[in-house]
Amino acid sequence: MDYAGKFTRTPQGTEESDVAALRDAGLADEDVLLVNLIVADFSFVNRIALGLGMAHDEAEVEGYKV
Repeated sequence: MDYAGKFTRTPQGTEESDVAALRDAGLADEDVLLVNLIVADFSFVNRIALGLGMAHDEAEVEGYKV
């Protein structure tokens, strides 16, 4: 599973080796932080929307599937 998928589904399972893989792929520490913040924000906003029972169109979320 990729970092975003793992961090979304099981954030408590994220390990230093996951972050190291991002660094090995060429990301600087600032980039790793940005990836983390973006994934966390999407998770947060999605939980708000789902918790309020907001409907979505499949075409709207097609690009966001992990």
